[in-house]
Amino acid sequence: MSDDQVTWFGATNGRVTGVMGLAIGLVVLLIGVFHASAVWVIAGLLAGLVSWMVLLRPRVGTRGTDLVLRGIVSTVVVPLASIENIALRQVLAVWAGGRRYVSAAVGHTYREINRQRRGGGQVEEVPAADTKYAEQVLELITERGREARRDGAPMGPAHREWAWLEIGALLVLVVALLVSLGL
Repeated sequence: MSDDQVTWFGATNGRVTGVMGLAIGLVVLLIGVFHASAVWVIAGLLAGLVSWMVLLRPRVGTRGTDLVLRGIVSTVVVPLASIENIALRQVLAVWAGGRRYVSAAVGHTYREINRQRRGGGQVEEVPAADTKYAEQVLELITERGREARRDGAPMGPAHREWAWLEIGALLVLVVALLVSLGL
């Protein structure tokens, strides 16, 4: 595997809502184009961008010996060998270097968590063939972390890479919307 190639895990939530948000943004954009309204065009672009950033952009993956947690406005790269602990609730939480990093892309649904609470905190036994996908991702990351430590992969601090394209587009669209509204 190339160091630049990221193997992404499928997101466990937000995909359908994100696509619906993009569709709504497209409809608003088309209404704006049809009525020659800059406000509606900008609002449609803004709705699509926010749907992308909040619901579709967040992902969890691995790249070489790193765990990649892509969030709304940044991507955190954590060396797998540096992972101290990992937990899965509504979000995936990873501790490395005394800091906690969170990704909402992989997690349990609120219903699953309530089911666990009603069971006295005990997780019901699930046959291996029925293991939930989020649990499989957790096990895979844990195993890759063990392998990285065993193979002597470099340990080090996590680093953040900002999503400057999305941040810039968001700022431009917000300013354009405010200007077009006359504020």
